[in-house]
Amino acid sequence: MAVSDFTYGQAYFTALGVQHKEQTLDYIFSETSDVCCRGLNVDISTEETDSSIDIISPLIDEAVATLKILGEKKPEFDDTPLTTFLVVGDIKSTKRHTKSLLDCFAHNSPEEYYTPVRDITHRLGDAFSGVRFTYGM
Repeated sequence: MAVSDFTYGQAYFTALGVQHKEQTLDYIFSETSDVCCRGLNVDISTEETDSSIDIISPLIDEAVATLKILGEKKPEFDDTPLTTFLVVGDIKSTKRHTKSLLDCFAHNSPEEYYTPVRDITHRLGDAFSGVRFTYGM
């Protein structure tokens, strides 16, 4: 289930599907962040940074698009009891874990990658800011 699949007619079924996907993604971010940042002071090589950016960029694009849809779907979520509550909790948790992961990545990447890593971080941060504003968080 994708956020864009949410309709009032199948509200609870779709909300539970979306909730499951969000929890799975949050777990992946949390585990990846823990592994990446667990006191390891290992610099990431240029090759590893390039590969990571190639992997992260499309995921960030997808996350930004999903956050935009979450903002657009808020009136429908508000009409379905508990859905907005679940979405807000997932937004907070996912923001915390993605921030931790991107901060770790930025800290361990070569200095010449400051600008592309910063741009990725800002793009995601702007999307989180927009959806947080929409939900009054």
